[in-house]
Amino acid sequence: MKNQISFIFLVLGFWTLQAQHFVVDSTLFVEKTEIKTFTYERFNKKSIELTGPVFDSITDKTFSQDTLRVTFSKRGLGGQTLVLSISDTVNPEIILRSDYPAFEGKYSKSLELELSEIIINKTDFISGDTIIVRLRCLSKPYSGYIGNPKFEYSGTIKHVLELK
Repeated sequence: MKNQISFIFLVLGFWTLQAQHFVVDSTLFVEKTEIKTFTYERFNKKSIELTGPVFDSITDKTFSQDTLRVTFSKRGLGGQTLVLSISDTVNPEIILRSDYPAFEGKYSKSLELELSEIIINKTDFISGDTIIVRLRCLSKPYSGYIGNPKFEYSGTIKHVLELK
């Protein structure tokens, strides 16, 4: 019985570590959109942190009647994209893109997240509203690339929505 209880606490502990942490704070204020991206790779048993430009394009789209998708991407033939799907909660997604079907015959691959911490000013938006977010999202290691990298986005978002 003692082992069963210990096992349950262990499972709950792992579940909590991998759970999405999401908070709505109507008083949240940030100055501007400033997102950093990091790639953590394993080479020669050392962790290397690579940084680079994150996006040059923001797209707002009503995905369905009750879900807003805000996409941050860099123009080009491949790269990474950060997507925030907002309804009653915020579901972040880190997507790898390619100009050829590099991901098991597909042009993109959504990565499983290890961690997501999101604070947002609200979850119900109309065109003209300002979305304000503070975030940190970290993917699980991706075995499809050399070094099994993890991809991280962190920073702030302040963006006026132009929904059509």
